[in-house]
Amino acid sequence: MAIRLKHLSDARRFLARIANEVYNGTLERDKGATLAHIMGQLIKAIHLEQFESRLETLEEVIERQEKDVRSMELN
Repeated sequence: MAIRLKHLSDARRFLARIANEVYNGTLERDKGATLAHIMGQLIKAIHLEQFESRLETLEEVIERQEKDVRSMELN
């Protein structure tokens, strides 16, 4: 069964589930630790993707502003 982990909130809920299952004894501690490590890597990847998206947006805004300034200088 696949688990959808596209957003940070999905990862947070899954981490909470792992913690609860380890605490309740329904998930082996080693398996929980492995899953938590994988989730940490996924969270880093999601953060990086979000950062890249914000950076691209800022670069587009700067490019438009520079274009506007050059256009005003020519007039």
